[in-house]
Amino acid sequence: EVERVVRNALRSRKFVVVVKNRVDDAVSLYNRLRDLKPLLLHGRLTFGDRRKVIREVLENREENVRVEIKCPNKAEVIEEERKEDSSKEGILISPQVVEAGVNIDADVLITDLAPLPNLVQRAGRVARFKNEGEMYVAECDCGPYPSEECEFASKYIDKIKEWKAPDYGDEENYAWALEEYGKK
Repeated sequence: EVERVVRNALRSRKFVVVVKNRVDDAVSLYNRLRDLKPLLLHGRLTFGDRRKVIREVLENREENVRVEIKCPNKAEVIEEERKEDSSKEGILISPQVVEAGVNIDADVLITDLAPLPNLVQRAGRVARFKNEGEMYVAECDCGPYPSEECEFASKYIDKIKEWKAPDYGDEENYAWALEEYGKK
């Protein structure tokens, strides 16, 4: 299913980010989609290799994109900005490393089911600089996360049709869901 969504999005010249719950799962998907020339970003890469991947992402985006690359072993943050004339399709496959510290904008986000706070972080990678984007959540083994947290997220996702920006009181937004998550 993930591969079908990726291939359809590329046909529409969209930039796709796929977030897996485990590095090994991200690498496995990367290998299955090699014919599409995906980019792979994860914490086991060297800082220099992560920087190369981010540069390639920037080369494919038309918007002003600000990317912060945070290196956990260093006190520095490297920032890069770039503006391109035309957007190109592409795929970035990554585990949780894109949840924070990588300021990218995807047209389509495909993510493994994860606890709600993680899904909110991941949702921030799609339609970041635009008003619309697509987000797909794949039901799967929750990997490193407690199953009850994933079950809560799954029930919430089943309740909504559109992911909306916070509007307190509306039960179809993630701010409400995070409040509910905090009560459990």
